[in-house]
Amino acid sequence: MSQSQQGIISTKDALIRLSSILIFVAGIFQFFVGVKFIAMVNSGDVQLLSHIIIFVG
Repeated sequence: MSQSQQGIISTKDALIRLSSILIFVAGIFQFFVGVKFIAMVNSGDVQLLSHIIIFVG
């Protein structure tokens, strides 16, 4: 009984760790997308920008 409870706790712990890693990775990805977005707006490459918006959205 207690062993199965321990398994549930460790699984929950692993899920919390995994979700925090995913949030972190998503944050980095969003940062790079934002930087690329600003760079494209500055260079006036609007056509490529619209393709990326369609791809992401």
